[in-house]
Amino acid sequence: MTEGLVALVATKSAITDLIGTDPMRMDPVFLPQKKTYPAITFKEMPLEPTNTFDGASTYDFHHLDIHFYAKTYDVVNNIFDVFRTEIEDSVGTFAGVNIDHVWFVASGMEDYIDDYKYWTKQMELKIAVKR
Repeated sequence: MTEGLVALVATKSAITDLIGTDPMRMDPVFLPQKKTYPAITFKEMPLEPTNTFDGASTYDFHHLDIHFYAKTYDVVNNIFDVFRTEIEDSVGTFAGVNIDHVWFVASGMEDYIDDYKYWTKQMELKIAVKR
């Protein structure tokens, strides 16, 4: 599923204008050291299948935890807003993943990490995937 998310993001020039394309500054789970900013990390949370009585789930809900990083508060808020605007309600097949819908679920923590001198902000997405 996360390959589909990365492929979807790669189609959104408003996002890639901020996080680049070669390489795209979007990494799974954690932010590598000496990263150029702004950047995004993502982590897949528990998968929610749609179980049936006559076979395997054909429709899954993926919950993703997305974190944004930037050197200034204004930039971290901007990338958060751009990402939400571009990704929310997306539909299509990306890297072989059939995304039926993307929902913005919640935003949570924002913080300043003094040791690394960057701001961070978080959101949760719910992505419906046809299997």
